[in-house]
Amino acid sequence: MNSLKKLLTLIFLFFFVYESFSQIKVEFKNGNTFTVSTVVFTNNDILLDLSPNVISKFGKLEIISIKYPNGKKIDWPSIASIISSDEEIKKMDEIIKLAELKKINEINDIKPLKYEDIISVPNTEKKKIYLRSRIWFHKTFVDDKAVLSFSDFENGILIGSGTWKEFIEFGSGLSKESLGGYVKFSIRIYIKDNKYKYVIDGLVHEYTYIKQGTTIDAGVGLLTTRKHPPFGVLYSEALLEILKFHVEIQIKILTDSLKNTILNDTEADF
Repeated sequence: MNSLKKLLTLIFLFFFVYESFSQIKVEFKNGNTFTVSTVVFTNNDILLDLSPNVISKFGKLEIISIKYPNGKKIDWPSIASIISSDEEIKKMDEIIKLAELKKINEINDIKPLKYEDIISVPNTEKKKIYLRSRIWFHKTFVDDKAVLSFSDFENGILIGSGTWKEFIEFGSGLSKESLGGYVKFSIRIYIKDNKYKYVIDGLVHEYTYIKQGTTIDAGVGLLTTRKHPPFGVLYSEALLEILKFHVEIQIKILTDSLKNTILNDTEADF
């Protein structure tokens, strides 16, 4: 990991228009503003070092302005006129290939977020656990028919899906980021005498908004164990971690509610 960072730094230093500051402000047309350590220009694209070892390429048309720590500011359309040499572009391609190779290695360790556990329910037959689970679906999601897509009493299986609203604000000033939208998920409950198992996965963040008549898709997508934002996603690593923390809180609320209902809701037991 360290050797790759050193190699990338050397290539930037000797072959590119390189700015080694940590407070370069890049403003995008979709309203986002990011603080980056490196901005490199090619014919049609801009390469940004969003965080250590995370390199992303964006089209020049996506950028409104770039402001450097010394006060220098480049606005559109001046950004379009900054073009690197053929040699610089060739070296940039090498950087991208190295970055993609690193991402491929990381992807092998990336898995979708998944929460599961087996809960003991002493002295409780499958029928009662099943019924209480159905009650939980109804109380939690108001209309269990809208969220419960499959139910099989004989085999003790309930399958459904849900959604919760999300809103996050992080940072301040030009570095302030915000994230709205919804998180969708799938839930499966497997029931036997004296116990049940829940599995929650398929967690997907969706977020769209309209700007100047254009619908912008700004969702993170499938939430995984990836530490860095997916390529092309205009959110910082910190904001992504906050979103995952919110997800863990929501999952705990759901699973604690399910457990409490199954263990203590005896209203239908007579």
